[in-house]
Amino acid sequence: MRKSSATISFVLLSAVLLMACNLGTLGLSQTQNLSPLGTSAAQTIEAMSAQLTMAAPSALASPVVTQLSQSTLAVTGTPQPSFTPLSTVPTVAVTQGTALPCDRVDFLADISVRDYTNFNPGTTFTKTWELRNTGSCTWNSSYSLVFDSGNSMSGPASVALPGLVAPGQVVNVSVTLQAPYNYGTYQGFWKLQDPSGIRFGIGANSASPIWVLITVGATPVVTPTSTSQASGVSCSLVSVSPAVYHQYLAGSDFDSKWVIENTGSTTWDSSEVDFKYISGTKMYKYNSIYDLAADVKVDHQITLIVDSIAPKKSGTYTMNWGLVQGSTRLCTMSVTIEVK
Repeated sequence: MRKSSATISFVLLSAVLLMACNLGTLGLSQTQNLSPLGTSAAQTIEAMSAQLTMAAPSALASPVVTQLSQSTLAVTGTPQPSFTPLSTVPTVAVTQGTALPCDRVDFLADISVRDYTNFNPGTTFTKTWELRNTGSCTWNSSYSLVFDSGNSMSGPASVALPGLVAPGQVVNVSVTLQAPYNYGTYQGFWKLQDPSGIRFGIGANSASPIWVLITVGATPVVTPTSTSQASGVSCSLVSVSPAVYHQYLAGSDFDSKWVIENTGSTTWDSSEVDFKYISGTKMYKYNSIYDLAADVKVDHQITLIVDSIAPKKSGTYTMNWGLVQGSTRLCTMSVTIEVK
């Protein structure tokens, strides 16, 4: 009796398995005609398939599709689409223009009393500069020419400008001075001053003064012979050391030092411009001519130093040097000392 039950169970199990296998090869329309048992098994399989499909995340399917798509493109030779990274997207640079300063001035020429003009002691003279307003503000009589440093030569502390000077216009500015009574070389520095009392001068930073430079009495006079002043080529004396009439012991060493700014329109080429002794007392210790250490562009500065020695006798001494390009003197500078 137990053997018969086992045999029946085995037959039923085999029938179920056989029907399940047949479901894998039949279409959906075929499964609709199966027995209730087969239909139940088929519904179970469909439910499991639906659950698996719903449970599969879309992120898992996406890479597969992408890889297949790329593989297909590679096989067929179809160009792959290119993607520009965000970091390579061009940017537009916005450049803002520099505002023109309110007060700026350019030196154009010495109308009267050029450098090293010689006067007798106590002579009264008028120094006149030709200047251009290169700023954005109009000058008026509230602007003035003021004494800044050096020797005032008995001049006034300030002189009002003659009238309105619009940006770009040229004006002649004058001051009445008097030559000192002692022999020697004298230099006075002047600047312009706005109505609020702020001083401004020439050069890139509007910091350099204009000046008057004279000799008095028997002091050697600089007389350019074969040299001439070239149009558009000029310089500005930013500073000089030692100060005028600085006292030294006889025979003592010192450095003659000038800071010069190129305020012209062309670069000073070191292969063409020389720094050389011009006239006056020969207080230099070594060479009388040197090459520039480097090119000097417009609105740039250069420092020039000469190893010097004070004369052995007491008195006032002046030494004059200059920048020379061929037969053209670009700039002249001097140093004046007193020996005890």
